Amino acid sequence: MSDEISPEQGTPVQVDGPVARPPVKPQVQPENLNVSAKRHPAPQWRSGDPVVIIEDMQERPKPGKAHAD
Repeated sequence: MSDEISPEQGTPVQVDGPVARPPVKPQVQPENLNVSAKRHPAPQWRSGDPVVIIEDMQERPKPGKAHAD
């Protein structure tokens, strides 16, 4: 369903399939990111700071099941 408005009735148009849209032009960042990194340095971890362990999103194999390639 789409939230586009039909010009004839002024009511929402129902779309029952994929909607094609014109391509979007990518944004260009003219600034050199190496220079920006020097002006806005990322915070560094120090001893005593909390540690956050971020689990990876890979699916773990179940015990007893072998993957055959």
